[in-house]
This record gives sequence, structure tokens and C-alpha cells, in this order.
Amino acid sequence: MPVPHHNHASTPPLSFLQAGCPSCCPTNGIIALKAKRHNKDVSLIVRGTLYCNCVQSSMLHGSETWPITKENEVSLQRAEMRMVRLMCGVKLQDTVPSKGLRERLGLDDIISELQESRLQWYGHVLQKEDNDWVKKCMEYEVEGART
Repeated sequence: MPVPHHNHASTPPLSFLQAGCPSCCPTNGIIALKAKRHNKDVSLIVRGTLYCNCVQSSMLHGSETWPITKENEVSLQRAEMRMVRLMCGVKLQDTVPSKGLRERLGLDDIISELQESRLQWYGHVLQKEDNDWVKKCMEYEVEGART
């Protein structure tokens, strides 16, 4: 399915966040992030907001139903920290704590975001009607031995 593209020529952008249109056009948001990540005129908080709206949301899309393993968590954290260090202009050899870098950008840990989205999804499932197929799947017991 093609990504919808909106023409923003009729309304002048209030900031580069709107110009990148990260909420409605993911590809435009990624391009804007790539162009702005090294720009010293853009604050770290704005970079973090753009990262959260574009990259982190894409990385976690559909994660509410993933069977997460420790290896998956480590991969997500490594990928996130690579991008966070790049946006902050910090090298791995600089040994700056990850928590400090995330605080500079105003970001939460990606695993915390993952857990929060999973809990929200679980809450939605619990509120469903008893005859809903999703709720029935949660209560389904498989017979037989696991092989």
C-alpha cells in the first residue's frame, strides 16, 4: 500500500517538524531527520521529538503482539543507541552513559516504550466483550503435550 503524500504548499510550515510531516508521511519524516541530525541549529529536544515520531514509532509498529525475547530487546536497544549517539554527536569511545544521552534528547528507553504499548494493548483486550475472538484467543487452552 503506497504511503499517502500530502501537499503542504498551501500552508506554510511552522517548523521543520511540520515540513517533514512525520506523523502522516513517514518517508518525509525520515528524510527530514536525516537532513537535520547534524544541523547544529536544531536543538537536541527537537531532534529527539523527530526521532520519536518517525523512527521509534516505525521500529515499534505492531510490537504489541510480538513474542519478545531478550535478544530482540538487546537488538532494539543497540539500534536505538546507535541513532541516539549519532544525533548527539557522541562516539562510542566517548563512554557517555546511554541514560544521559536519552535525557538530552528527551527520550525514554525503547524497552519502556515497548512495555507501555504492550500494556495498553492488553488493557484494550481486557475491555473487549467476552465473545470477541481476540479475548477468546487469550483464554484458549491448547490440549496435548508441547513438542
